[in-house]
Amino acid sequence: MKYDIEKIANAIKFFILNDVKHLGKTKLMKLFFFADKEHLQRFGIPIFYDKYFKLPHGPVPSLTLNIIDSLNEVENYDLMEYANILKEHIEINQVNQNGFFFNGFKIKKPFDDEVFSQSELEVLKLIANKYKDITANKISELSHLLPEYKNTQLSEIIDYSKMANNQADYIEFLEQQSKELESILG
Repeated sequence: MKYDIEKIANAIKFFILNDVKHLGKTKLMKLFFFADKEHLQRFGIPIFYDKYFKLPHGPVPSLTLNIIDSLNEVENYDLMEYANILKEHIEINQVNQNGFFFNGFKIKKPFDDEVFSQSELEVLKLIANKYKDITANKISELSHLLPEYKNTQLSEIIDYSKMANNQADYIEFLEQQSKELESILG
């Protein structure tokens, strides 16, 4: 498997349709992280195949964040193909919640559950329900408590093996997937 922008777009729609509150960019990045972590622990593979970096507000899926950030850029040729696909599915708009502004998401195309396996949908539902009502600040704080976050240097990659609690059976597979993703990211 490899990174799939259709899966990213449909995951965003999944969270919207499951009424996840406070769904801005920060919270979305943490939902992706927790979903990949849960799927790794249960099934030995991630859902999204992105690289997670330790940043000050918690773990961030690098390629996904860069694509979302590039949606308003005219000349980001490296990510244009991904950004154009995401734009077909999702619109990003400014949301004012009690005087606090953040980027919100609006669905442009219907949700397609066919891009997910049953296990992926199960985990997405679990994560949506678990973090439905908490704020971006709270989910960031929760991500800071995780050993894989604590034991990674700032701006460094959080290894899939750490996210999977070092399950030896999966480490070799995950390292190979990481190499494939690295070739995509350049």
